[in-house]
Amino acid sequence: MAVEAAQPKIPTEDLHLKSVVHQFILSLVKTLQETSHYTPDHPEVKRYIAALFQQLQALVRGKSEVTFLAKVGGDPKEVLLDGIFPEVVNLATLLPQAVGDLFLPKFREYFDRHRLLAWSIKADIPQPEFEVFIAVMSAFAAPGNATTNVAAETAKTLAARGVSHASLVFMEELVGRDRHLPWRVEVALTRLRKDLRTLPLFKSRDATEIRRAKAQVIDDIIRPMRRAELIK
Repeated sequence: MAVEAAQPKIPTEDLHLKSVVHQFILSLVKTLQETSHYTPDHPEVKRYIAALFQQLQALVRGKSEVTFLAKVGGDPKEVLLDGIFPEVVNLATLLPQAVGDLFLPKFREYFDRHRLLAWSIKADIPQPEFEVFIAVMSAFAAPGNATTNVAAETAKTLAARGVSHASLVFMEELVGRDRHLPWRVEVALTRLRKDLRTLPLFKSRDATEIRRAKAQVIDDIIRPMRRAELIK
């Protein structure tokens, strides 16, 4: 269940995205840290999140979604990026070493504190929904906010506030551990189960929209499984 160590070569046409990833990660970590000290309606929170949304748009242009993954108990600086390049890439290989040494442990600590394995944001998330999602995540990231049932509480909060274009996977939700599956397959299966169960909570959607959303969920989660051994 080790994370794949080999790093795929980034296509020449995608090399410009390295700087976009760099700026987004810096802004994301700073936003989660800074906005956790304010209430969601504070002007500083709105300013930080609005700027981050613009950077997200630059990052996911032409993509379906972006996903961050971190294996609990793994390398403290290792966070994987999926959805932007043809293959999953370790963020440490995309950032200047000084930046990675400073910001990746902070980003990774965000995962480890609540045993968070992965989170995804769809490219078509509306800005108001993105603002709600980051506000919830900032509160979730604030020191002292750890709870014994954070997965269920966060899922209920996001659903209650209409956030359907973002997804979280926690260690306590992981499925397939007794089958000794590759770690990334366990995360994919967990997200598939969770996202499909969450969709009916959005009562404003009609049956046709729910069916379309279910098909999109399956497509988004299965698409990254490109390697034969993972598919098997």
